[in-house]
Amino acid sequence: MILLFVNCGAQGQIRKGFEAYYYPGNGAVFSSLSTKLYYQTSQGWYTEFRYNYEQEGTAACSVGKTFSKENDISYSITPEVGISGGKLQGTSLGLNSTLSRGRLSFNSSLLYAPRFERSKSNGSFFSWSELNGRITKHLCAGVTIELLSSPCTTMSLDAGGQLEVLYKDWTFPLYVFDRRGTEPFLVAGACYEWKYRHG
Repeated sequence: MILLFVNCGAQGQIRKGFEAYYYPGNGAVFSSLSTKLYYQTSQGWYTEFRYNYEQEGTAACSVGKTFSKENDISYSITPEVGISGGKLQGTSLGLNSTLSRGRLSFNSSLLYAPRFERSKSNGSFFSWSELNGRITKHLCAGVTIELLSSPCTTMSLDAGGQLEVLYKDWTFPLYVFDRRGTEPFLVAGACYEWKYRHG
């Protein structure tokens, strides 16, 4: 993980959007649909609402602050804290980060959600990292690594390939993961983001 908190540029950009990911036949680790809504102010304050991310049947809300800079090498780092309710009741600590140069981009999301009650299965840890290259204006491809540990399952590390179709403000990613001892499985997504300058 690359942390670059120095020389952060002025924010000025408002971002809002949603992400939805469908997990067909992916067992009991996740529900079939995970969703996220987020909003970032022009000053960089960030909030997001998640459902079925930490655990199936769990809703969560987080707030944080985005530090970013756009240049030849652009980056964005958002540490956040939050709370969850439903099947997993507890707090959460997260870090979203991006790094890009030219046609290459790296994205990472880390999320740790400890439970309120003490138990052997004390919470969930989730890490999702992508390295992508833009092939054409409307097509990206890359590799993805997912690390997951939750009260419902033992820790798993899955690597896969990714293909993204880009159209205006829409992104449609498709992931293929190869989990040891099982058949390869797919994850399909639909993401939309609004970006506009403040003032």
